[in-house]
This record gives sequence, C-alpha cells and structure tokens, in this order.
Amino acid sequence: MRKLCAAALAECGKPAAAFPHIDRALAANGISADLRLELVRGLNDPLAAARLGELLKAEIDVVESRSSAVLDTLISQVRSVVAVKDESEQKTQILSELSRLLDLVAVKLGGELEAPARKRYLDLAVKTCDTLVFIARQRLVDVSGCTDALLNIALTENSAASAALTALRQSLDVPSARQSVLQKLTSETVNARLGAQYARLISNGDDAMLIKLLGLYEAMVQAPEPVENLRKRLLDRARSTEAVQPTNPDSRKTMREALRALLAVLLQTREDHIALLKELLETDYGGNDALGYLMVLKSDRVAILTGAMQPMIEKKPVQLALLVVRLDHSLTQAERDTPEYKAFRASLSAAVRTAIAERIGKALSGAIDDDLKQELTGLAGGPLRDQFVPAAVEQLRKKPEPGDSREVVAEVLISNLRQAHPNKYDDLALKGLEKDAFVKALDDLNARLRNDGYALP
Repeated sequence: MRKLCAAALAECGKPAAAFPHIDRALAANGISADLRLELVRGLNDPLAAARLGELLKAEIDVVESRSSAVLDTLISQVRSVVAVKDESEQKTQILSELSRLLDLVAVKLGGELEAPARKRYLDLAVKTCDTLVFIARQRLVDVSGCTDALLNIALTENSAASAALTALRQSLDVPSARQSVLQKLTSETVNARLGAQYARLISNGDDAMLIKLLGLYEAMVQAPEPVENLRKRLLDRARSTEAVQPTNPDSRKTMREALRALLAVLLQTREDHIALLKELLETDYGGNDALGYLMVLKSDRVAILTGAMQPMIEKKPVQLALLVVRLDHSLTQAERDTPEYKAFRASLSAAVRTAIAERIGKALSGAIDDDLKQELTGLAGGPLRDQFVPAAVEQLRKKPEPGDSREVVAEVLISNLRQAHPNKYDDLALKGLEKDAFVKALDDLNARLRNDGYALP
C-alpha cells in the first residue's frame, strides 16, 4: 500500500503538493529499498533539488560496495530537477556529485575489473553523460563544472567515451558555459590529450568515435589537423563513392557529415567555401557532399552556391538542377527571394530545358533502348518535369513523322502528364497518328499545358 501511495504521489502531476509528503517519507528510517525507489521517482521538480543532492551523495558514497537501482533513478531525475536557469547552491551540488561519480568511474575503469563490475560502471557513466547531454541541450544549465570529469571519460577507450564527447560538445552550446568550457578544452594540456586521441582514432579506424570527436572540434571551431588534410579526406571519399543523401543539417552520423560540418566552420572566406564546393561538384560522386556542405553553412549560402555553380551550368545543368531542387527546401525564404538566387535559378532552368531538348532530339533521331527510355521517364516524372514537358512538346513538333522513337517519347510524355494531373489528360491520344493529325493534337495539347502553368513558347 505504501508503494502504491508513493507511486501515486510521484505521478500526480502536482509537485508542490506531493513533494512535502515524499520528502518526509525519504527522511524516515527503516523504509524498504522498493519504497525508496518509488519515492525517488517523485523527485521530479526543482523544489526537490536539495533532497536529490543529498540522496545522490549518499548513493555515490557507497557505489563501490553495492549497486542500486535508486542511483540510476536519481541520475535520471536530475533532468527534471536542474533543467532550469538558476545558480542555486543545490544545483551546483548535484552537478558536483555527478562529476564525482564520473571521476570515480574513470579510476575504476583504469584498473582491473571483472566483467559484471566493468559493465556496471560503464552503464553509470553512460547514464550520467546522457543526463548531462539532456540538461545542456536545453541551453539553460551551465555544466562547465563537469568538464574535467567528462574529459576523463571521453579520452578513454570504452563505450562511455562516446556519451562523454557528446556531453562536452553539448556543453559548448550553453551560452553561459561556452567560454569556461572552451578555455579548458583549448588549454595546452587538454589540447594535447585531444590531439593524441584523434591520432589514435585515425590510426585504428574507429569511425564512430572519430565522428564524435570531430563534432567536438566543430563546436570548438578548431582543427585537429591541418585544414588541407581534412579537405583531402572529404574529397577522397567524394571521388570513390556516393554519400548518403543529406536530409538533416544537424546530422553527424557519418564521417562525411562530420568532415563537411567541420570544414564549414573552419574555412574562413567565401572564396575558400566556393573552391571546396567546386571541387566536390567536379568529382564523380561529390553531388550529395556538395549538397550537404551547403546545408550546414551558416551564412553567404546564396553567394557561395552561385559562385561555385554558375560557371558549371553549361557543363552539367541537369545534375546541378537536381541538387538545387533538394537544397531549395533548406534555404530560408529571404535567401530564395534574393535577386541573385532568382537570376541563378532562371539561368539554370533555361540551361536544363536546353539540355533536355537536346537529349530528346537525339532520341527522336535514332532507336530508343530500355536504358534511354528509363532515363527519359526519370526526367519526365522527377523534379525537372516542368522543363521536360515543354522540351518534349517542342522536339515532337520538330519531328512529327510516325516512328517508333516518336511513339516512345509521346508515351513517356502522356504517362507523366496523367500521373501529375489525374483525370485531366486521360483523353489525350498521340499514339498511331499520322503527321498532320499528330501536329494538330500537339496544338490542342499546348493550350491545355498553358492552362496548367507550363512555360511554353
């Protein structure tokens, strides 16, 4: 019954009313471990900070002699108790206890431990780091007091190091903590330790940890090695394989995402950004890297985009257009409304239409195999449909004589229109028509396409 009452108090949603009862019960002697655990779950508001800090200290004092679900729960409860902006003594005590726990774990992990004990300490470190990540992510709580303890975990070779690196990175995003954390991370001693960790990870190929460490360097706006080496690492990948299509500028799950984000903050001039973007676009597989790089840039994106792509429009208009269509969603409305961007899009659209028209013209002049038909179908049904439709009508008008190639292009055009505009082109028939009837059908089609917003001459 007491456990049920404790659970009800913890879940009632009214901390001011429930906490005094929970607090008195926790202060009583002789309560069972199960009851204590239920009561601890009720420490879910800043007004419980003093009690939480006291219990944390008591549990950490005996952590070497016994394991406790209470300690795990207390670490989790820190999220709701300190995730507010204040400089109270109780909050400072709680963060100090978390640092003490991490230091203790680091010492234990540096010695000989049996497997169950090692796992237990690693789990405690991960839970503590994850809690620090959570409260730092709110950008309200200064966790700089935990920096040294987090470094002790981050520079080890275990599963908790990743969580500690994430916590350090997140702590740099807290405005009130950034300078103090950055000062510690860039000190000569710590900088040397981070550099040694980076060299070790590069040599042993531990990409998962390396990505986390690169994220920390990104937040510090500091290079772990010469910038030219980082550029080469990214470009070597862009020359060998296609990157995963970027969708979220905040993602740092692959080495290429981490390298792109780091270079985006390290390169200082517009010319440097343009040079890297051009190199990426000129590689065999650098399209997605170029797109991802533009997505993570913080400023001058339109100028960098146009500076790199404008000279390449005539060379590869279709490839550039497909990238720009995907990038457009990531641009702000202000960026899309700039005269520079509008002029670039207009020139790119004209070049795309010309390139598609040339491709269709060549197709109409010879046999169309399955690969070519698939290419035309992709252009017709993809994001470049607005350029394909006018180009196809224009080329069919130039070569209206019956033939297999004309039938294939007309079929691709009609299928695309029916798919894009359900029920509007179902009565359209171009197949099997003689030359004059085909031209007349195209005239009728032109009027309908203009009504649907296609830019026809």
